[in-house]
Amino acid sequence: MIIVVPETHAEPSGGNIFNRLFARALRKAGAEVESLTVGPALSRMKDAEAGSWWVDSLCLDELDNFIALQGKKRKVYALIHSLPSLEPGLSAAERKKKMAEERRLLREVSGFLVTSDWTRSLLRRRGFGKRPIFVVPPAPAVVPGRRMTVRQGFSGLMVNNLIQQKGVLEFLTCLGRRLKPNDLFTLRIAGRSDIEPDYAGRCLELIDRNPQLKGRVKYLGPLPLVGIKRCFERSTVFITASSAETFGMAVQEARLFGLPVLALDAAYARRLVRPGRAGLLFHSIPDMAEACLEFVRHPSALEALAEKSLASALPLTYDWGGAARLFLDQFRQYPPENHLTQQPPGPAVLTDRSPRSIILIGRKGPEQ
Repeated sequence: MIIVVPETHAEPSGGNIFNRLFARALRKAGAEVESLTVGPALSRMKDAEAGSWWVDSLCLDELDNFIALQGKKRKVYALIHSLPSLEPGLSAAERKKKMAEERRLLREVSGFLVTSDWTRSLLRRRGFGKRPIFVVPPAPAVVPGRRMTVRQGFSGLMVNNLIQQKGVLEFLTCLGRRLKPNDLFTLRIAGRSDIEPDYAGRCLELIDRNPQLKGRVKYLGPLPLVGIKRCFERSTVFITASSAETFGMAVQEARLFGLPVLALDAAYARRLVRPGRAGLLFHSIPDMAEACLEFVRHPSALEALAEKSLASALPLTYDWGGAARLFLDQFRQYPPENHLTQQPPGPAVLTDRSPRSIILIGRKGPEQ
């Protein structure tokens, strides 16, 4: 099994973290798995008689080259973290064009690996439901190392790259217009700035030039997982302004640490956050910015929400070993296409608190 990763696979991002930890877990489970960039993966495929190649969605432009080498015993799958057609800000014509190109690229793959039932439903609506779609939710990449307690004050945290999809510039703009000099709060942002450098530059320039943001908002850059863990432990509220997520790994981790989550009522946050118990959902970024200021100016309200969020923190019942077992259990249902050389372990057992219920929190799962 070859996971085809982007050239930037060593950089922190949700997709890269999933690929790395998922591959490691599969190897521990006895599967032969390698992660290769496009060039080495194509070379391997040309020389191989059999195998499966799982192409990360960031490498979709190269998918045709893999499809051309696909045969009876050499299978190509799409590992979908996101799709270009899901990017915010697209015109109707642009979105239609991207969807058409995605249909062309994906119509010949042997199946899909996705990180949420939301993405599986999307693929089915787009006509790909006749091929296997393996659903493997991400396990937490960081977990609490100690018992969390409610802390006072507004210490906000955003864990996302500085790209348009994450809505950071819009959120900071709204916040900067409403802040007063005597408002006491801090906001830390952890993530990359190299993916959309123009957008990231505008974010950093706003932080530096707006007197209400400068000194209060701190951009930390990309952090290793140990640094992300410390940020979760030192924060009192988690914030995401993202309008398009197929899962929301950082939101899940914030819930694991018991932090209240302030998020847009969009994408996957609504499945991980029970409003009033685990945080609040908003229809717009301005509404979310206004709520942040209300919590800054009324710390007792934030403390009350934090107590509820901590009391309803997600239990740690799903790890990367569970993710590997979940995948292997699904994949071995297709024996002709099962190219793992080791016998996979027994079926994964889904309990009422295992991954499937985690991703349905706030709808069918236990109250959070």
